[in-house]
Amino acid sequence: MENFDKYKSLDPYPEIRPALLNSSDIFDYVNTTGMINPFDPKNIKSASYEVEFSGTVYYWDENGEKKETILTDDQEYILKKNSIAFLFTKAIFRLPDYIALRFNLKITHVHRGLLLGTGPLIDPGYEGHLLIPLHNLTTNDYEIKEGDGIIWVEFTKLSDNKRWLNNKSTLPYHGQYIPYPENKTNLDAHYFFKKAAGGRDIRSSIPHAMQKSANDANRAKKIAEKLESRASTQWLVSIIGIILAFLAILAGLFFSYYPILQLTQDSVKYIKNETIRLEEKNIDLNLKIESLQRKLNEIVEDSKLGGKKIPPKEKVNKESSKHKVKDNEVKK
Repeated sequence: MENFDKYKSLDPYPEIRPALLNSSDIFDYVNTTGMINPFDPKNIKSASYEVEFSGTVYYWDENGEKKETILTDDQEYILKKNSIAFLFTKAIFRLPDYIALRFNLKITHVHRGLLLGTGPLIDPGYEGHLLIPLHNLTTNDYEIKEGDGIIWVEFTKLSDNKRWLNNKSTLPYHGQYIPYPENKTNLDAHYFFKKAAGGRDIRSSIPHAMQKSANDANRAKKIAEKLESRASTQWLVSIIGIILAFLAILAGLFFSYYPILQLTQDSVKYIKNETIRLEEKNIDLNLKIESLQRKLNEIVEDSKLGGKKIPPKEKVNKESSKHKVKDNEVKK
């Protein structure tokens, strides 16, 4: 930490030109600035450094709850198929102002079909562990132990800036360049597959998931069709039941209405006949009343004349004309 504070903004090796650092320069910068802690020279390759897994894992379970697992000793973390987990690196990185870092997944994990992303850049000035998102989109589960190599990092020196430039380095160089091992050249694909997966098939889980989804969709479709058929049958039964109920109501109304209608018609006919009979009786009664009225009038007139009947007017006129004829005959 003391070395980092001293060289954070002061380049101890200004003669090293801005470029991707080789193994020798990585060693000298780490040894001088303390930019990797802990640091193991055995993890250096020609232009990269292997970083180990700390044993701390973050993930979300099937219920959506965030979980944290810290592995110890020989414990393993099972990176399940079609899952994602976040792994912390064992090393702490302290990057000076003039060095940037990129990391990529270890080639063995790449050959397993695991995914990390494409070369994330860690800017100068960063301090802390690296949190690695690891995707397993294959059909296999993979075991990861604490201390396993997980990523390779590379360091790039930035272009010159007066903030960190020193006129000339007074520090000795101790790093040695490490060439790529000759026994790891010209290897065929089967070597990498065997090393990565131990002979297991390395296949994406996406087609399997798609096929499963398609099968589930077909099953759901069949269930829906059965339910629809049942619903149609039930609907038809319900309609028939409604129709039968409606007909029963109509029948009930008819059989209850017809007697009432017949009774009503009989009543109307009876009332009509009685009305006609009463009208006829009323006419007869009026005639009798008129006859009695005439008789009553005659009686009244007789009483006024002392009991003599008054001859009708026509009879009086005839008697008068007879007397006139006789008088005329005598005069002659």
